Amino acid sequence: MKIPPVHDIAKLARNYRQLVLWVALQLLISLLAMLLPNTLPLVFGVSLLVSAFALAYYSFQTAEALGQSGLSWAVAMLVPGLNLITLAALSSKATQVCRANNIPVGLLGPQL
Repeated sequence: MKIPPVHDIAKLARNYRQLVLWVALQLLISLLAMLLPNTLPLVFGVSLLVSAFALAYYSFQTAEALGQSGLSWAVAMLVPGLNLITLAALSSKATQVCRANNIPVGLLGPQL
């Protein structure tokens, strides 16, 4: 598979790393909400909502850096269930491009 050229690899790596970090934060918030169900449900709800929109924003930015339509990726990130498939596909593309440009990618995204 041919890797598309990216004009601003630093922008891609920066936004992709933010996307990965927001996913980790959303998982942590979800875990805390399950472990502490009666503690501040409004705070957990607002936190999950903020993280969902942050995921959509950084999906948009990452897709734009890849030279794709960011809006379709962002909207897909807001659809439950579809967001997992979207995240996997976008992450795979961003990882390939980063590695092709000699940027190591680990568990927490590109190593900047």
